[in-house]
Amino acid sequence: MKVLISFATPSEQKEVGLEVPQDSSVRSILGFLADELSRLGFDLEASPVGIWGKVCAPDTIAKEGDRIEVYRPLERDPKEARRVRAKRGEA
Repeated sequence: MKVLISFATPSEQKEVGLEVPQDSSVRSILGFLADELSRLGFDLEASPVGIWGKVCAPDTIAKEGDRIEVYRPLERDPKEARRVRAKRGEA
């Protein structure tokens, strides 16, 4: 089955299409890109994952056409960043 893996670094966003065995878990699918993700600073044991924008467990079974997303921690709290911009008049 075909799936799409999506992840982003602060400087770029990548999507990689893969052909994987039917009934593969998100964890096993990400294993195909483990070296690249690790090189980019993702810790697959600690990074949250999702399918189509909804967080899921790594043991979730993917379906044909799923977009599997690897999330990275936020660098700043969005509410705090907004407050700082508002104080500077950048809203």
